Amino acid sequence: MVTQAPAPTPDVAAMTSPEGAFELETVGRGSYRVLVTDGHSRVEVPVQVEDEDVEVEVELPQDA
Repeated sequence: MVTQAPAPTPDVAAMTSPEGAFELETVGRGSYRVLVTDGHSRVEVPVQVEDEDVEVEVELPQDA
């Protein structure tokens, strides 16, 4: 889920594939913050988008 973007974005969350991958559409170049959660753990990461697709790997903490 995009929590911060350079322009308004749809308020939608992406579901992952069986491999844990997902894709989000952006409104173009700029700084974004993306929230990843599995219902128990949460990680929010900054992402910088330029001219090309950006691939970001996020690892959620393991449950204790």
